[in-house]
Amino acid sequence: MAGVTIEELGLRFVQICMENYWSGCLLPVFFLAGILWDIFYRRRKESRVFLYYLVFLALTVYNPVLVKYVIPKVHFENEYYRFIWILPVIPGAAYYAVRIVEVVRFRWLKAVTALILAAVIVTTGTPVPGIAKDYVMAENIYKVPNELRSVCDVIHQDCDKEQPKVVFDNELNLVARQYDPSLILVLDRNFILYRAGSTVVGNYENSKAYQIQKVIMDVISYQMDVGIDKFRQVLKRTETDYLVLPVDLTNHDYIRQAGCTPIAQTEKYVVYRFEG
Repeated sequence: MAGVTIEELGLRFVQICMENYWSGCLLPVFFLAGILWDIFYRRRKESRVFLYYLVFLALTVYNPVLVKYVIPKVHFENEYYRFIWILPVIPGAAYYAVRIVEVVRFRWLKAVTALILAAVIVTTGTPVPGIAKDYVMAENIYKVPNELRSVCDVIHQDCDKEQPKVVFDNELNLVARQYDPSLILVLDRNFILYRAGSTVVGNYENSKAYQIQKVIMDVISYQMDVGIDKFRQVLKRTETDYLVLPVDLTNHDYIRQAGCTPIAQTEKYVVYRFEG
């Protein structure tokens, strides 16, 4: 997770990751309270699955000792937050909310209890204004920009290769293979983040592959003049077939001088074929 390292936090790494991930949301507290309720008060056979599952997680991926010594060896420190996803907080909180309503005897009181629980879950979970503010309606069923679909169609119509190598801008590079896994990305995701200043993805300053790709990033993302010949040689070395760059880029002439021919243009992007 961003700004969180095992080297710095040691055995507190799991705790800090949990605190950062859930940030002020109280649903995990309700989930744990429900498990304790089952243990000490109303035992149900079907609810044991939450208890056994939680114990298993506590002994493995949430075990501070194992995490401290194992996670760094498998290079999973930056992706550790994904283990938090497998904690069934949301279904667990919903399950125990229904259980509470079932305990109430009178029908009218059940309705009142359900409304109160719903209000508590809404107010103590993720803030609704935050969801509404950041929510963006998907443009299609693939959950990717329509522009990406258009440029992928152009590339496949123009290219004889089954797996063309493509340079995308930072935005499309992160989602291109989500839509079209046949494309081979020239720029590594972690290299892009590192070039943008991220320190949580690793240190690639001494990586030869990073230094090669950095030349491309300097040109297409930061409009730097690295030398046309050098830029062209790097495109050859990385076996780049196509470049998909924003229309509002300020150095399209530079790109063309390096041997890139525009073959199509959408509303936001220009598709270049690298002639070599």
